[in-house]
Amino acid sequence: MIKLIFTALLLNLFLSVSAQEVFFTKPYLQVGYNANPDALTLVWHTTDFNANWTVEYSNNKVDWKKSSDIQSNTVSIVGTTPHKVIKATMDGLTQGGIFTYRILKNNAIVFTAGGYAPKSSTQPYQFVVFGDIGAETKDQKQLALRAYLEKPDFIVVPGDIVYESGTIAEYRKKFWPVYNADTANENGAPIMRSVPFLAAVGNHDADSRDLDKTPDALAYYMYWAQPLNGPIGTEGGAIVPLLKGNETNKN
Repeated sequence: MIKLIFTALLLNLFLSVSAQEVFFTKPYLQVGYNANPDALTLVWHTTDFNANWTVEYSNNKVDWKKSSDIQSNTVSIVGTTPHKVIKATMDGLTQGGIFTYRILKNNAIVFTAGGYAPKSSTQPYQFVVFGDIGAETKDQKQLALRAYLEKPDFIVVPGDIVYESGTIAEYRKKFWPVYNADTANENGAPIMRSVPFLAAVGNHDADSRDLDKTPDALAYYMYWAQPLNGPIGTEGGAIVPLLKGNETNKN
């Protein structure tokens, strides 16, 4: 009996570690660079640069469609584990409906979740608004759970996403574990994999522009996929502070 229990514990540990190793950051939904009322963008991060990824999704769990638009960017910054940010477009969603999506790595399903498709202009909708949401506080985690239980169609963040400097390290410690948790409890909820966040840039997200001091700053611009229709500013002007640092860090 003891041997059987020990074997089961080892198997569970192996499966848990294996699942964690698939993703550097688990999948989450975004509205995409070109917002479309019947589409969403799925984003995830991985340290596996050689894997073959496929995204399949369905409005009825019967007819599965493959994403024909999968793109990636490499994040390679001093002091940070190199990883790829992969984005896949899921279009043809039933507006206001629930859909299922799954990610395949080398033809094996490694992640499955359900999402809420955007609603049409004639459908009623509800959303949650909160800002200053990434300080890793007890209140932040409770708010994430409450927002998840309210079942919003989307969440709006009017700035200051991650404290103090909007770095990759802060996202990994204070943001993803709370808003893209595997279970809903006092530590967070799996809300980002179900509905998109619409987040504006706050001073804590963009003011740390000396990349010699904080090379992994400006993580917002690496991890979010939102419409690119905001104001255009000149670097060094009123809305775009001057970017500092050596050329390696800046590139």
